[in-house]
Amino acid sequence: MYSIKRRLLSLGSFIIVIFLLITAFTLEKAFRSVAEQARNERLHANVFTILAAAELEEGKLQIPEILPEQKLMLPDSGLFAYVIDEHNKLVWSSQSSLGSETPEIIFMHPGQESYSEISTPLQMKMLQFGVAWQSYDQKEYKFTITVVEDSIGFNEQIASYRENLYGWLAALGIALVLVQIFILRWGLHPLSRVEVDIRNIEAGKTERLSGKYPKEISGITTNLNILVENERKRLAQYRDTLANLAHSLKTPLAVLRSEVEQSGLNHSMLEQVDRIDSMVEYQLSRAALSGRITYTTAIKVLPIAIKLISALDKVFVEKGIRGKLTCSADVEINAVEGDVMEILGNLLDNAYKWAESSVWLNIEQLIHDECRVKGAKIVVEDDGPGIDPAAIDRVLIRGGREDTTTPGHGIGLAVVKDLVDSYLGTLDIDNGRQGGALITIEIPPR
Repeated sequence: MYSIKRRLLSLGSFIIVIFLLITAFTLEKAFRSVAEQARNERLHANVFTILAAAELEEGKLQIPEILPEQKLMLPDSGLFAYVIDEHNKLVWSSQSSLGSETPEIIFMHPGQESYSEISTPLQMKMLQFGVAWQSYDQKEYKFTITVVEDSIGFNEQIASYRENLYGWLAALGIALVLVQIFILRWGLHPLSRVEVDIRNIEAGKTERLSGKYPKEISGITTNLNILVENERKRLAQYRDTLANLAHSLKTPLAVLRSEVEQSGLNHSMLEQVDRIDSMVEYQLSRAALSGRITYTTAIKVLPIAIKLISALDKVFVEKGIRGKLTCSADVEINAVEGDVMEILGNLLDNAYKWAESSVWLNIEQLIHDECRVKGAKIVVEDDGPGIDPAAIDRVLIRGGREDTTTPGHGIGLAVVKDLVDSYLGTLDIDNGRQGGALITIEIPPR
């Protein structure tokens, strides 16, 4: 089912994910840039550390063994330094470079510097810086100082930052989704109240939407109240009009029947009067259905079924037919009691007329998990001759009969179908395992 809450939550979650991914990429890139700049400055500082400790004696650059930077004196420390002269001759290397491969160093003119990435075989960052010394005799000597640092510490720093960043962003994303869920529940709560009020109207607990609603939906709730009120007024008008019509037709039909019986006219005339009486009753029931509101309180079905079967057992006692009922005491249905009586009464009356010895009535509960409005599945079966499949459509039409020798007017199943349709239910006719008709009705929970 289409859900506004799920749609908004999905869209909001998608936006949050995209935002967090862009944020992670941007922050990681910014941190890497800052970390790279800090590494460059660290290399630059090491160059000036070497320059500060170096001395030029008789044209030769002298650098002491002990330097302020401890890593330059520790083998395999990950920080190495080299000095070459203007003839690309290596004149000094740090103690930390013992046993390591000397990288390719290019002579740099004084004041020039160059940063580069090398692999030897580890990934390393190298800074080459050109300097010049003047001796006391004003002779200039040019050197290139090279400082190399492996990328292990740098990569570990980036990896640690990335892990912390993604962890915090994931926690932030979850928190934002939870906040979004709370906001959606709080923001859409008025719609939930409307739903509850409508269910109360369906269950017959209230007659209108009575809550205070935001202005965004107040127009809808107001129109719903107007619609419900108009439906009730229209239904009341239908019932009053139909009651008046039934009362006005009752007396003329009774007089006409009496006159026909006293005049001794043929039986067909009396049968036509009965037919007119049945047609009027049927048309009145159809007209009543057009204004029906089926939202009612739940009623117990078992007492109605017991009452009908008990009465029909007595009516058809000479045929020896017995009704067998299967129905739990707690089976309920949200319907008008008179409608349930009409449905079961017509179905059982037909079954008793055609049965040889037994009629079975089985009623099961149908419940909608969300709205708790109750429906039912009704199955009526007999052991009679059954119904010809070709005649099924005909018996559901007003006045349609499969066998005219059996008493009746052929409107019972048509009335049942109209009643079932008014509750958005289904009616299925088939032949059962006992050979007779099998009629299944499902009135769904709405």
